[in-house]
Amino acid sequence: MPCNEYPSVLLSIHPDHADAILDGDKPWEYRRVAPACDTPYRAVLYATEPVAAAIGSCWVLADYTGRPATIIVRTVHQTPSVPQDLREYFEGTTEGHALRVVGPRRFADPVSRTTLEAAGVTPAQNFRYLPDVNPVYAAVEEVSV
Repeated sequence: MPCNEYPSVLLSIHPDHADAILDGDKPWEYRRVAPACDTPYRAVLYATEPVAAAIGSCWVLADYTGRPATIIVRTVHQTPSVPQDLREYFEGTTEGHALRVVGPRRFADPVSRTTLEAAGVTPAQNFRYLPDVNPVYAAVEEVSV
């Protein structure tokens, strides 16, 4: 199915984490609050300051939701993340999310925050739903589910 038949989300993410996903080193992205759309969906990675640009995309194939301690134990060994850092990130929550990401694709030309805003897309602190897949964000391609 072409990607424009799937939901798309602009995920705001620390530049180091975005690079790790795009380099294929981080197959799980951790969230206190995850997008409320069915998987699979396309995630456009918006690297926060100092980069302030959409730098790539990937597919989110699963949202593993549960107690933060359980999520950490089951997934952290597959990532460059430090368990203590994740415990601190999830502190104060009873539920967390580990998003299974695949198919990372780094954009040849990052899309600046200014360009995104001119197109009517203002990056949010966590994520923003995208109304349609714009060719700037993702090439039409197939995904196996």
